[in-house]
Amino acid sequence: GGVEEHRLASLDGVSPGAIRAFLAGRAAFRRGRPDQAAVHYRQAVTIDSAFAVAGLDLWRAAGWTKSEADAALGYRVLRANRGRLGAPERTLHDALVKQWQDAPEMFRVWNAAVSAYPERPETWYGLADSYFHWGMLAGIEDALTRAENAYRRGWALDSAESGSAALSGPLVAETMDHLVV
Repeated sequence: GGVEEHRLASLDGVSPGAIRAFLAGRAAFRRGRPDQAAVHYRQAVTIDSAFAVAGLDLWRAAGWTKSEADAALGYRVLRANRGRLGAPERTLHDALVKQWQDAPEMFRVWNAAVSAYPERPETWYGLADSYFHWGMLAGIEDALTRAENAYRRGWALDSAESGSAALSGPLVAETMDHLVV
């Protein structure tokens, strides 16, 4: 697929070469290949050092690859150019970097992100991840069911955006690392 409508604002003024690298990174990440995705995201921010959404995605991919250098580069680009992010990316960034006071606050923020941007797979994955890792500790009895439902919702959105290639099921890193079918 191409660029989701909600990302277009974040691509305004970005060079075509950087966009191509970004899209290749996004496709690799959606196929469960965060190492390959990081290479493309790194290329995108090298071509355009103000490409904030590519910085965000490089930073997120580095969470999977455990590359401190990629995390630092992605976050440096992101922080320097945060104003170039569209509202959905700012919401995602803010939820990802928030220092939580308590579990109810974390669930409120992620639920608000999902409510504001229900078409974003990443917001669903963030909500799912919060339930998966912290829900039971917070005393939520159906936390794993909530996590599964949110992962599946994000996965369905990823599948819809991936078109016919998704009929066999995308290997989305965020989902596959947690969801057992």
